[in-house]
Amino acid sequence: MNSVPGFQISVHSALTKPILMMGASRSFTLLNAFTCLALLFGFHSLIVIPVSILIQIIAGQITKKDPNGFEILLRHIKQKNYYKV
Repeated sequence: MNSVPGFQISVHSALTKPILMMGASRSFTLLNAFTCLALLFGFHSLIVIPVSILIQIIAGQITKKDPNGFEILLRHIKQKNYYKV
């Protein structure tokens, strides 16, 4: 790409990368944490904690391959199979 002298700007990498928490997207991490807490306090079962940690690790591995994967999945779920014309 040719650059014109005097018209170069630097873009901070935080403007182009998605917001991640604990290796996964922020919305998924918050959903996972609140679901874990609700099940933990609702059922008083400690098995929820390792399951939630395992889900978070798997989500982190998925996010390494595609950082926007969960947003794409949510958009896919919202789409209808058939639109009336």
